[in-house]
Amino acid sequence: PGLVRLRNFLPEPVAWASLRTLEEIPPDTWNETSAKRSAARNNIRHRFSSKRFGVPFLEHLFRALGAAFPEEISSFSAGRYLRGDHIERHDDRAYTDVAMEDGSTVLCSRTVALIW
Repeated sequence: PGLVRLRNFLPEPVAWASLRTLEEIPPDTWNETSAKRSAARNNIRHRFSSKRFGVPFLEHLFRALGAAFPEEISSFSAGRYLRGDHIERHDDRAYTDVAMEDGSTVLCSRTVALIW
C-alpha cells in the first residue's frame, strides 16, 4: 500500500468536463457527512460532502473509472471540502460487506482513491 501520483490520468477534456460538472452541482444536493471520533464505531472526526448519484455525467465517469480497475469491485463517489470541513488523518481502510449477484457476501475495503 502507498501513494502513487499519476499526472493526466484522465484525458484533459474529460478532466475539465468533470470539474465543470462538479462545480455546477447545486449546493443543496450534496450529501453532508460528519462524525466525531469514536473507537467503538471505528469513526474518525470528519465533515465533508459527497455525491454519488443523480448526475448522469458523473455516473458515467464512475463507471469508466471502475472499468480501469477490472479486478476490483468499485464504488466511486465525488467528495468536496468547503471552508470549515475537515477529516482527521486516517488510512482509508474502511471495511464493508458487499452483496454479490450470486447471493454471496464479500468483505471489501478501499484499495483505490482518486484525488484531484
